Amino acid sequence: MIEKLKRKYSELSKQDKKIADFCLNNEEEFLVLTIYELSEKLGVSVSTISRFTRKVFDLSYPQTKLILARNMDISIKEKETLSHSAVLDWNQTPFQMENTLKSKIQNLTQEIIDINPVKKLEEVANLINEAQNIFLFGIGSSGLVAQDFMQKLVKLGKRAIFTADSNLAILNSSLAGPSDLVIVFSYSGMTKEVLVPTGKAKSRNCKVVSITSSAKNILASLSDYVLIVPENEPMVIRLTSILPRYGEFFLIDLLFFIVAKQISQNPESLIDNYKDLLLELK
Repeated sequence: MIEKLKRKYSELSKQDKKIADFCLNNEEEFLVLTIYELSEKLGVSVSTISRFTRKVFDLSYPQTKLILARNMDISIKEKETLSHSAVLDWNQTPFQMENTLKSKIQNLTQEIIDINPVKKLEEVANLINEAQNIFLFGIGSSGLVAQDFMQKLVKLGKRAIFTADSNLAILNSSLAGPSDLVIVFSYSGMTKEVLVPTGKAKSRNCKVVSITSSAKNILASLSDYVLIVPENEPMVIRLTSILPRYGEFFLIDLLFFIVAKQISQNPESLIDNYKDLLLELK
């Protein structure tokens, strides 16, 4: 990649050369900066950086960092753990914590948009709309996200099924078939309580969509589609899952709107249908 950048250097604009110079002279720092941090550091816009990586490498900014890290034989996860501060720093004031969390959530949502193409989200939404039954698996904080998505899908008239009980999840997976869809939530992608029912459903020719932190973990290997929540929260400081939870909720909200739009171009009709179903409770 570096050689490719050097070959194209003379063709770059003044702004692009500014980014290229930083990448060439500060490779390791480039790997651990978010697109927003790099934008602020270099005094160029986020869109300029995004266009630069597309123009030079035909990749998004996060994809560029991943490929560059492989070429340098450096673990991005280790570098981020060393360079990024904790989600919340105990030495910060409440005001500083407020702004730190806001900034990290904004960075996370942008990375999710960059890593997960709209076309893939639309294909997953299409699977949801075509599925006869939708089984959702997840435990802990991921289970809360799975439950929320199940409720959203039911409001759209989808037959969605979720249980926090791992034993029942396995039993549900034995009912899945080729006309159904499984959506699995696991940040690590190694949680046995979701891997077992996912594997069983997959053996029954059921399509599998996973929401996880890597396209190379065990869960991803069982999946037909993988949606990524980036690994940018050092495990050593996690008192509770913060950024992964925000990332998972952001992804399912995106999917919810795409699914809803595929069902109807008129949001009022969806709302009216939902209200009609609840009239009996009034």
